[in-house]
Amino acid sequence: SLGPHRPQSTCNDSRTVENQPKNRYHDIVAYDQTRFRLRTMSGVPGSNYINANYVDGYDRKNAYIATQAPLAHTICDFWRMVWESECRVIVMLTDLIETGKKKCDLYWPLKGSETYKGFIVTLEDTKVYASYIVRKLTIEKADKSSCESSKIRDVWHYQFIDWPDFGVPLNRYTLLSFILRTREHTNLASPVIVHCSAGVGRTGTYIVIDSQIKQFDDKGNYDVYNFLKSIRLQRNFLVQMEIQYIFIHDLLLDYMYSGVTEISIEDLEIALNQDYCRKEDNNKLHKEWQLLKNVSASCEQLTAALRPCNRLKNKCSNSALPVDTSRVRLTKKPFTDGSDYINASFFNGYFRKKAFIVTQIPPFDERDEFYRMVWENNVKVVVNLLTEEELTDICNVNFLFGMTSLIETGSNESIGGYSIEVIDERKENNYIHRTLTLSNTSLGIHGETRQLHHYHFYSWPELFFPRMAFLFYFINDVVNCQQQFGDSPLLIHCKNGIGRSGMLLALLLFKEQLEDSLKIVDVYNTVKTLRNQR
Repeated sequence: SLGPHRPQSTCNDSRTVENQPKNRYHDIVAYDQTRFRLRTMSGVPGSNYINANYVDGYDRKNAYIATQAPLAHTICDFWRMVWESECRVIVMLTDLIETGKKKCDLYWPLKGSETYKGFIVTLEDTKVYASYIVRKLTIEKADKSSCESSKIRDVWHYQFIDWPDFGVPLNRYTLLSFILRTREHTNLASPVIVHCSAGVGRTGTYIVIDSQIKQFDDKGNYDVYNFLKSIRLQRNFLVQMEIQYIFIHDLLLDYMYSGVTEISIEDLEIALNQDYCRKEDNNKLHKEWQLLKNVSASCEQLTAALRPCNRLKNKCSNSALPVDTSRVRLTKKPFTDGSDYINASFFNGYFRKKAFIVTQIPPFDERDEFYRMVWENNVKVVVNLLTEEELTDICNVNFLFGMTSLIETGSNESIGGYSIEVIDERKENNYIHRTLTLSNTSLGIHGETRQLHHYHFYSWPELFFPRMAFLFYFINDVVNCQQQFGDSPLLIHCKNGIGRSGMLLALLLFKEQLEDSLKIVDVYNTVKTLRNQR
């Protein structure tokens, strides 16, 4: 079995009086045999101790240093370890605060430079993504008296922010993408420092996945059990929970089937042309689609959507349903069962969380809930992808987001506790952009009025594709409008919130991916993520 301890190992240095306060958790110690030893400082007892262990990789000894999150009084020791190990990459798998508890002390500057005893650390650049943050730091010695001391080193700091303690990420792809990203600046001559809070659960999971992917790329097989068994001899409790062990296998299975699906924009056209010329059995796009056809949420993930009180709120009773973890939650109404439910899903963008809401056209008696969702989530831009014919067939009501009869400036309507008025409109090829005011009349004289932008792209029949030139022009217009409103989510709907809405959302995500400096897209995993959530 995978025992937590190394029978022949000792942890005497972790237990000394001067070193015990340096351990974040009393039961997570560093084995004496594999611990990273700082250079001893003359006259300072325990000065060579830090709660960190060398861990081997698939094909390289001491490929990683697994450590705990720095404490306020061990930050200087942490930077000593970075310098003395000549580390170029730090992987952080925790937030500073999680569920109200401090998991890590801030050990890097938020801007400019900070001095940590003998070291000056400078923040050079920060790039924020939906699930992780990349920081470029430099480290140098404050004392420039020696040749070594005069050096300035680049250190890349990768922080994954979507991983709960004692749990696993909701989306396996985001972690896989992150792991591949952390390899960009890896120097084979120096170890990668990996830490979460305790430096065992999430840290061990990362190390196993990274190493096993390298083994699969080299040999075409995995050996998770024996690899984990061997590295647990180097640091205790690596991979702390059964759910993490299962997650490792699930992610590696995904990788076995699909491999690396990211592709640079330069290679994309070449790859597409090659695929078009191949027979179906060797066509990569066809193989990916066959895998995607099997991706869907299980009933256990759809408990809210399948509750009897909510079933009639779904236009499609057995499909196009929001999973529990990403559904939009309305404010509950007293004594009203299911009042927090609407058939709508949040989706992360490439750069920020909950950047999009995708939903169906609401049933007649759910129109006020649609407006409530818009109001409670501070939506500023709504995109409607239904054709004029569909709107007439579906709605037969004077409802702005479901009918186009309110096309004149000054038209207005009231639904539930909200009133809406058209104050301007602009007609373009294949779409109309209306500027509206949305008022919350339930608050009486204290009611608030907000401006709303409504884009109606009416030239996209359900089973066909629009002309791409018109669609891209439309997308650019919508994005330029949305960018004015910061963290407000963009709301997209068609009939059921899957086909056209999903395709438009995917195109918006690809646009964001290509705006990044990497200039890569991942069609397969982007679509897989969307299908897993709705």
